[in-house]
Amino acid sequence: MDRKQVTEKLATAFNRADELGGELRDYIQDKLATDERYIKARRAWAKLRGKSFESKAEVVAKARAAYEALLEAHDGIQRLLEEDVAPLAMLQIALKFADGKALSDDDRWFLNDRGFTRLARLSASG
Repeated sequence: MDRKQVTEKLATAFNRADELGGELRDYIQDKLATDERYIKARRAWAKLRGKSFESKAEVVAKARAAYEALLEAHDGIQRLLEEDVAPLAMLQIALKFADGKALSDDDRWFLNDRGFTRLARLSASG
């Protein structure tokens, strides 16, 4: 074998060793993050040092719970807006109607949409 072939084989061997080292590192990191024995040991070590330790799964579970709570709050706010905007809009329309002001097309559409068709027709003719 000449020098070029030896260099290529050596470079190939180093590249393969690097790949295997990376795979081994990933395996060990995953094991340390998910294996209950390691988590228990890390939690005990943290407790001895006066600190706390949360596993990757616990962090993900807390993040998922926070996200779900945020979605639930968003849905609740959305429902409140849908329920509370209608009475407020009705009050504004009623005040316009009581003051003898003309209702806009949007006001009439709102009334029709909510089933107040007689009031919508009355406000259109008056």
